[in-house]
Amino acid sequence: MKFDISSDVKDDWYNIDVVATAITQTVYDQDTANLFNTTAYCGFTDWLVNEEKNISDSNCMSGIKTNQTIYSMVKITGDTIQLGEEDKDKIHDGTTPEKRHNTPGAIFKRE
Repeated sequence: MKFDISSDVKDDWYNIDVVATAITQTVYDQDTANLFNTTAYCGFTDWLVNEEKNISDSNCMSGIKTNQTIYSMVKITGDTIQLGEEDKDKIHDGTTPEKRHNTPGAIFKRE
């Protein structure tokens, strides 16, 4: 992941360009593991609780591909981080610098 902190966009938001080198997923409860196994989610039928699976080549994550740059924005405040996300009109889908995400997404807090 790379970012340029000199490009403060607005209200402590910074541009960030992200390249996923691997995509993984972990199931944290048995009900989800059972559902994923029943539906063969991402091509796997052996999901286990707290076991990370590499799903990079499974094409089951919409919009996220390995080795593809996603142009977004980030805001870090204290122990929280917030990334941008695609806007509802899909104009700012993160596929180019000109289409950089400009909608604030979920806030994550460090524990």
